Amino acid sequence: MAYLIDGRAVDWHLKSVLENLFQTFWGKFGWGHVLLAHHISYSIIGLFTFIGIASAFTWLMMRILQSRTTSPGKLLPWEILFLFLTVIGYYWIGALTRGAPYLPLAQLYIPVARYAYPSIIPTITVLAIGWLFIMRSCMRLFIREKRNAEMVALVIYIGFWVVLDVYAFWSISSYYT
Repeated sequence: MAYLIDGRAVDWHLKSVLENLFQTFWGKFGWGHVLLAHHISYSIIGLFTFIGIASAFTWLMMRILQSRTTSPGKLLPWEILFLFLTVIGYYWIGALTRGAPYLPLAQLYIPVARYAYPSIIPTITVLAIGWLFIMRSCMRLFIREKRNAEMVALVIYIGFWVVLDVYAFWSISSYYT
């Protein structure tokens, strides 16, 4: 708790941990020494992550507002939402504070995202809900037929993952060649 409360004393460590957690979650390979090819990649992925989280929150608020007309239990499984948020919070905060006990020691420890991997499914699900929501909303502005808009949004979503995989593979191969 002291680590989370005393921000001024450990802000340098907290920034390093947050950056390392983010980079190792999205793509810092090997034993944490192989970064994506260009450092700006993490800024772009960070923007997409922020958009995903904000869009998921917007989707959730819209579902809550829609629940006034029907039963809230039918629109959103609150038990799953509670479980997802609990798992995400527990494991990501655990990963964030994992290096705190090592601060007084000579060997500095910066934790990696693998300590939060039990929450990978809920984390990616939240991001996917946000990304698909924003893409579907944007596609509906350009494509009138709902089914075609859904298909285009899905192709763009899958394309994003394919591009990220190819870029990660290229980053790894260019590092070792």
